[in-house]
Amino acid sequence: MHGKPLYTELLALHQDRLTRERDKSEYAFAARRHTVERIGLPAVRYHRLAQLEREEQAWREQLKRKAQMSPDLMPLLLLRLEGGTSSG
Repeated sequence: MHGKPLYTELLALHQDRLTRERDKSEYAFAARRHTVERIGLPAVRYHRLAQLEREEQAWREQLKRKAQMSPDLMPLLLLRLEGGTSSG
């Protein structure tokens, strides 16, 4: 299979991008949670923490779907070359 190295490279790039996205988002959610826990009345904090939890859960589901995807190589053109006689 001639495209295997390219496929492997695309898959590695996809996984690296997902890892960077996960790390960055987890840091952002932790920072937001820390801020929410320190500011406001208890009822407001509870509401904001619940909202943040819903956002984080939706993000995790989306990340899970992205992780199940993989690059797909599809030929756009197939050629068959046959030797012929030259009449020149």
